[in-house]
Amino acid sequence: MKIQRKFQIIALLLLTAVSITCILISRNISINIIKQQITNNLINTIQSRTNHIETLLGEYKGLTKTLATEITFRDALNENIFRAQRIDEVIQRIKTIIETHEEIDRISILDKEGIIIASSREGTGIDKSTHEIFLKGREGVFIGDLHLSLFTNKYVLSISTPISLNKQFAGVLMINFDVDKELFQITTNRTGLGETGEAYLVNKDGYMISPSRFIDEILLKQKIDLRDLEYFEPSDTLPKEDVDIHRDYRGIEVLSVHTHIPEMTWHLIAQIDTKEAFAPVIQLTITLILIFVIILFITIFISSFASRTITRPLRRLHEGTEEITKGNLDYKVGTTSPDEVGQLSRAFDEMTVNLKKSREELEEYSKNLEKKVEERTRDLEIDISKRKKVEEQLEKLVRIDSLTGCYNRRYGLELLDRQIKLSHRSKSPLLLAFLDIDGFKAINDTFGHEEGDEVLKEVVKLFKSTLREIDIICRMGGDEFLLIFPDSSLQDASLIKERINKNLTKLNHSLKKLYKIELSVGFSCYDPVNPQPMDELIRVADKKMYEEKKKKE
Repeated sequence: MKIQRKFQIIALLLLTAVSITCILISRNISINIIKQQITNNLINTIQSRTNHIETLLGEYKGLTKTLATEITFRDALNENIFRAQRIDEVIQRIKTIIETHEEIDRISILDKEGIIIASSREGTGIDKSTHEIFLKGREGVFIGDLHLSLFTNKYVLSISTPISLNKQFAGVLMINFDVDKELFQITTNRTGLGETGEAYLVNKDGYMISPSRFIDEILLKQKIDLRDLEYFEPSDTLPKEDVDIHRDYRGIEVLSVHTHIPEMTWHLIAQIDTKEAFAPVIQLTITLILIFVIILFITIFISSFASRTITRPLRRLHEGTEEITKGNLDYKVGTTSPDEVGQLSRAFDEMTVNLKKSREELEEYSKNLEKKVEERTRDLEIDISKRKKVEEQLEKLVRIDSLTGCYNRRYGLELLDRQIKLSHRSKSPLLLAFLDIDGFKAINDTFGHEEGDEVLKEVVKLFKSTLREIDIICRMGGDEFLLIFPDSSLQDASLIKERINKNLTKLNHSLKKLYKIELSVGFSCYDPVNPQPMDELIRVADKKMYEEKKKKE
């Protein structure tokens, strides 16, 4: 890579690192500032709505309590007054109250037994004695849960209070307030909440009990998870904690806070979409990126000009050194520049003079060295060839039986141990055969040891032609052999024995000797489920081999 390019890359990397750092710092500061502003705004909003709701509930309670003290409602429960008269009077009074208070949806009077004796709607005679609104209303002013009225199909808030007659409990006044008239007006007020903000109420069971800005008919249907919301206690000063960012009931990421309305065990939640809240941050980020791009182009221009100024004498020096690399050691690359580049070029001239002298000496020495290297290489090749032959012979002596060419006893037992371990790991059977040549001593005694050696060689050839490539042949000593059959069991033993005997018959027929080569064989099998030691496997196979030999006698 050229110096000019390196200079430009370093300048760009430095500018990029500084710019990205500035953008990230500015963005984080902006996010924190905006988040704190939104937090303060949401908390102010929720405090205002909470105070308004608590004031409204207080007014409802005060109105209910005041009406319960009116003579008309008390007379309605006075049994000393003619029933028809007192009922007509209280019904008339109820109608007057509803006409002057549009927020009231229904007024009912319950006697001390919990029976509705008068109501602005249907329902006279209904027993409310087991309802919470009656039981709690006997003790004092009680605000019930927001619910859907069966008579008007409107969402209402029931408030009850006791009616006393001669300082004795006589009944309960129950008023249903239409939450659409005032309560929902408070929660659906969008002031200070932007285009995507909203405030809504959640009851103690976690269900929304006020309208949503975005979804219709959601009351008492939408479950809200309060665990992810930032909670604060209303106070004169704003809390220092930021609101948490989480996904709301719509699955949209929002900034949200909530507070508790103790009297009603309600939660008031105020939130705004993060997309709207952090829109200024996105705009700021875009602006900073545009500034970065402009500065980037300016930096590229300045760095290109500076790098060309610096690298121009270096390129002249490079042109001279290329002549030297081509072998022209008489070429002079010196420049008159007094700076470091000029000093470097003059040093190159001195170097070429010394290099020319050294090259002449090196060429002479190289000629002599090549001759010596050729002589040493021939000697080394001979030594390596001899060493390989010796290693091959040693390997053969260690593992191979010198007479028959199969594995010897020591290496055969080593292979058997490996196969047993492999069989144990793979959970596969391993078949073992122990063989002995019948009458081998008689062949040696009658025909000589050389004839006996030939018999051993023919038997090994028989094994190699009969068995699989993966099967292992070992000479245990004398005329005894050990055959190892991986992935085979005792069920395969009869087939293996049959193939050996069949090929043995062919071998005797082709040899046309005065004697016959016969084999006695015993099998044993390694079971990975019930493993046996190696010595025990060999002992079992050897025992079965001798049992077969005795049968032949």
